[in-house]
Amino acid sequence: MLSTVFQLVVLAASNAAASPTFLGPPKAPACHELTLQIPVTATNLRFNLPTVDSNLDAVRWGIEDSRRTNVNRTTGEIPINQTFSIAAQLCVPPHGSKKSQIQILTHGQFANRKYWDVQLQPEEYSYVENALAAGYSVLNYDRLSVGASEHPDAYTVAQTAVEVEILRSLNTMAHNGHLLSLVPDLAGSTKFDKVINVGHSYGSIVTSGLLAQYGDLVDAAILTGFLPPAEAAALPAGAVLIANGRFAPEVDPVRWGDYSSGYIANADIYALQTIFFSRRNDSDPAGFDNDLLEYAWNEVAAPITSGEWLSKSEIKQFPAPAFTGPILFLEGEHDLGACLADCNGAFNATRATEVYPNAKMIDYYVQPGAGHGLTLHRNASAGYKAGFDWLSSQGL
Repeated sequence: MLSTVFQLVVLAASNAAASPTFLGPPKAPACHELTLQIPVTATNLRFNLPTVDSNLDAVRWGIEDSRRTNVNRTTGEIPINQTFSIAAQLCVPPHGSKKSQIQILTHGQFANRKYWDVQLQPEEYSYVENALAAGYSVLNYDRLSVGASEHPDAYTVAQTAVEVEILRSLNTMAHNGHLLSLVPDLAGSTKFDKVINVGHSYGSIVTSGLLAQYGDLVDAAILTGFLPPAEAAALPAGAVLIANGRFAPEVDPVRWGDYSSGYIANADIYALQTIFFSRRNDSDPAGFDNDLLEYAWNEVAAPITSGEWLSKSEIKQFPAPAFTGPILFLEGEHDLGACLADCNGAFNATRATEVYPNAKMIDYYVQPGAGHGLTLHRNASAGYKAGFDWLSSQGL
């Protein structure tokens, strides 16, 4: 059984369309690459911060974002009615009683979907492979503006409200059978019986927006690298960018040279380490191996957009009265962004019940020794098992 810091039982109270394309044979027996065309109607915001077209601009942008008196940054609304191209991988194990349950994985900022599917010792580090081994189906996707997904305007389009609507569509497609209908080998299947959402960091913010606005679509949630507000003193929003943010095409012209104005990346591998990694000393058994840091920089690192950074605190994340399933907060012990590198005792049970008043169960688990990037630390699979054991305890 899962060993939680605390366990709190809460008594439960009483379609976005999409036209996806199957891209051909799977890259692995259970997995299929998809490009999803997701129509979105949303209301974005216009911000008055400067544009980012150079490294100098990025530093200035971060300072302006952090300015104490810069409290009225929005200047109006922007209606969005567009269809976006989203790259995803659908994995369905050939056997197992849980294959009718799908986990939808939403990665965070400064990362792409490879965060969930590390191919260096994948049996230890790949969340996707561990979830498949546990019997679950998985949808792992690149968020809008990231990886193989579409890279729209970084200021007016790639914002959190749009991200929530895309995640809403993915959940709807899982529920109504559209996802399974995309793959010829799976077309005879009907739909997924249960839909579980798993988020990391900004991906947990997007997922919390989904729970607040469309909570009835989600049967269970696991939020990592994230705590509800007022738990702990998080880093000032702009501080990370002041120290680490640079204009993506100048950071890496080969990978990100064609990214447009407003796309911001970590300055170098050590900036990525600051955000994602923790190792108290070189012999720390629960820290990270150097090759994982190098892998993360070369394969996982990705730019963010000015718009998503500024809009993440503007969407409705709380409360989520329509969500009646169980929720687990799974945190790395030394998560710098979520709880200033010490997540022991950082969870506020009272606040959690206010945010999720009708949740079936609210739990909190701390993965020993891990930093913000849970999938990139030693013994990552033990954290995955804790989450899967928790799901099993909830009948999932």
